[in-house]
Amino acid sequence: MPVIKPLRQAAAPVRVGVLTDKAIVVDEDGRRLHPRSFHERQPNLLVYASVETAEALHRQGIGETLVWDSVPKRWRFECHPEQEQWWPRRSDVAVLAHPLFPPTTRLALAALRLWRDWLESYGAHPTLSLSGTAMSLLRATLRAPLRTMAGETPPFYWTMGPRVYLPLYVDPYTSFRPAHHLDLGAAYPRAMASLPFGEAIWRRLDGRQLARMGADEREAQTPLVVRARIRLPEGLVHGPLPRRRLRLPDLPYNNVERCEILGGALVARYPTEGEWTGVWAWRELAVAAGLGAEIEPLDGWMLQHDGSLPFWPWWEAVLAGRELPRFAGLLAKGTANALWGAFVPTQGQRRLVGPGYNRRLPIPALRPPSHDLAELLTASVRAQGARMMQELGERLLSFHTDGGWVAGKPGTLPEGWTVKMEARQLDLVDPQRWRYWPKGRKDALYVVAGRPRGEAEQAFLSDWGEVLERRAVDELIRERRRRRRGLPA
Repeated sequence: MPVIKPLRQAAAPVRVGVLTDKAIVVDEDGRRLHPRSFHERQPNLLVYASVETAEALHRQGIGETLVWDSVPKRWRFECHPEQEQWWPRRSDVAVLAHPLFPPTTRLALAALRLWRDWLESYGAHPTLSLSGTAMSLLRATLRAPLRTMAGETPPFYWTMGPRVYLPLYVDPYTSFRPAHHLDLGAAYPRAMASLPFGEAIWRRLDGRQLARMGADEREAQTPLVVRARIRLPEGLVHGPLPRRRLRLPDLPYNNVERCEILGGALVARYPTEGEWTGVWAWRELAVAAGLGAEIEPLDGWMLQHDGSLPFWPWWEAVLAGRELPRFAGLLAKGTANALWGAFVPTQGQRRLVGPGYNRRLPIPALRPPSHDLAELLTASVRAQGARMMQELGERLLSFHTDGGWVAGKPGTLPEGWTVKMEARQLDLVDPQRWRYWPKGRKDALYVVAGRPRGEAEQAFLSDWGEVLERRAVDELIRERRRRRRGLPA
């Protein structure tokens, strides 16, 4: 049973610095330090770098990098090609994979200072990861220990995470005019803030108990997870419920964020018809019921709690952080969004990359996961997304976690949803790769997941151009074949 304890005393103050692409560390007072020894001169100095900087130093053959699922996470000057694992050292530099990392050292330091000051005002401190920082802020704001996976827990052996979806009727590498991007603001932090989880313990319920209590009535008082047999109605455009494996072989702690386009068909699908049995949080089942699905509850799990909202003080701190200017505010938002993932450590593929070597590392020891808490949060966000997707119907072009692109005007939106971007034209590859021309702006903006702002355009254009060229060649070949056969063009 994982337990998260409040901090007994405020965290020790830290200083922040930035690593430049010249392999120089600049601290918040402007002092220049060598990346090999900055920690000896300033033991409380935490140093951060952009993805562009880490990759530039790699191209120069300077230092080594810990890469996680193709994204740099750590860098350090001294190389240790013989090591069997990335053992943390005080000289490690955190790589912040954010596309809007400030372009100058001065701006980056200013943002990091504001972010650090915001955390320390609540007794927390930054760490070398956003998830670690998020956990520090949570512990600093907790008023009592937070226990998860207590009692007779639901059979969640892995956390599915968000829905990333490209409808089958949408062809990748297609342009749409116009398009709007919808967003559910602060989806995960808001779900956590309203979750009653104080002194939480799970209790098993049989089918008769579920029938007597009334699921909708009980869900209004406490989170409920149900094993049910469902039958979807005909005519659904988007599937409201995931159909997934209950257990992933050899990956007991895995946190899978996958869908159809990311190879997740073996992990989770969202059928639009049929009948099957599964386990879901009631919030997801309620969406399916509202669409006409027949639901036969078999048994379930009820979360008993003391009525308190342990995440509420953390949410109030998050609201203050979101008001910070520019990149400092984005860091605060990223810190808040990273918290749910801290409850279910991910495995992923880790590589040690340095001059002349690129070696896969074994999976490190992972702390016990809190699948019950993480699944309640992700299910809540998936349910809100499923409801919105049904309202949009075939106007939906793509969806990712808490937002998506819709063709034309979206119309009236449910509470919490807003239009985040309006595009004269959208060129869509998938929910993680697109470019768009904002209304009133001549040039396009590019989004490629995992790529920094300066490299997104080149990565997108290379992929987009290659596919369109291949399509043109295929069409030319088909046209020539039609002419040989005397068929009309």
